[in-house]
Amino acid sequence: MTHEEEVATIGKLIQLEELIESRQSEISRLESETYEQSRNSMRKPTRPSEPKLRKPSEPMRQEVKREYPDAESRSKKPAGCLPVIVAWFASCFAVWLLRMAFSLEDNLFFTLLPVPITAGIDIFLNDRRKKDGKRIEESKEFQDEIAELDRQYDAKQAEYDAQYDEAVKQYERAKKDAQTQYEMDRKAFAKDLANYELMLAQYNEDKRKWGELRDLAVVALRKTMGNTHDELEALYDSSGLVPRQFRNLDALHAIYETISTSNFDVKAAISLYQQDRQRKLDERRRQIEQQRLRELQAANEEAAWQAARQNDLLEEQNNIARRTRRDMDIANAAAMAQRRAQRKQDERIAKEERQREEKREMDQKMKEWHEESAYRQMRQKVIDENQERLRRGEPQLPVPPWRP
Repeated sequence: MTHEEEVATIGKLIQLEELIESRQSEISRLESETYEQSRNSMRKPTRPSEPKLRKPSEPMRQEVKREYPDAESRSKKPAGCLPVIVAWFASCFAVWLLRMAFSLEDNLFFTLLPVPITAGIDIFLNDRRKKDGKRIEESKEFQDEIAELDRQYDAKQAEYDAQYDEAVKQYERAKKDAQTQYEMDRKAFAKDLANYELMLAQYNEDKRKWGELRDLAVVALRKTMGNTHDELEALYDSSGLVPRQFRNLDALHAIYETISTSNFDVKAAISLYQQDRQRKLDERRRQIEQQRLRELQAANEEAAWQAARQNDLLEEQNNIARRTRRDMDIANAAAMAQRRAQRKQDERIAKEERQREEKREMDQKMKEWHEESAYRQMRQKVIDENQERLRRGEPQLPVPPWRP
């Protein structure tokens, strides 16, 4: 085989290899492509939304709150806790005067006697207030006031009823309009739904046809690629120029470039290709080894930096621990001093409180002593006055009882 025939044969092999590769790429693209990704595909129609009936809110009837004045609250008779308190103190004073007048000893009866007196006074005052309130309620002025309030309330209620009737009319109109709009929307929805179903059927039909055409195209490409592959294998076998390990586009391009630009034959071109590929592999191994060495050096430097950083962090932690212990010692000393000061202050406050309590007890005892002395002097004066009255023949005064 001449040199020109070898060049033509290698060129033919390259054309067949490129044709097979392009057919394989086209088959992969068609098999992975979907109908939506194709340029002439229809957009899938969207189903129209079903309309909803929008009902207006129903009106609420408003009622007038009728509030009337309390006749009993207009009574001028005293009410509340003040009359009860006054009655209590008055009854207590009356019982005390009774005991003093008749020189009666203090017992449970006189202690509880103000209670029924106060209750009776309260019942009497409540009854007076109720009668006065009933009289006011039956008066013409109060009845006229109630009638006037009823007229005002009735007028307000009539106004509310008129507003409610108008709101009901508006509600009925809005309800009718909403029903009419809903029926129109339903008709439009039925029309849109029919169009949607028609478009969906057209979309499914177009998608089915596209799938059939794609399958036919894939089958045709596979058949063409098979024929090309058979032709390529036949040319490889008939020429016997390229060994099987060099039957790829990269090797074929290198061989074709060598023999088309020089007097080298295919064997010499294959030998040059092997040498070039080995050189590239050696260069790649050298680059990988250098990269591995750089990564190892960087890893060692990173490890050394991490170790130095770890030592710095450990030293910093030790310094922080020392400062923390020092601060804790200072805080403990300050806390002990504060506790001592607080304890002294508590002792001083307790001492002052004891002194104030002793002073209060002393003042109380002095007050009781002065009161007892005054009572005894008054009793002695009553006894002396009775002796004078006895000499003059006059009635005697009640003597206060003796207090042991």
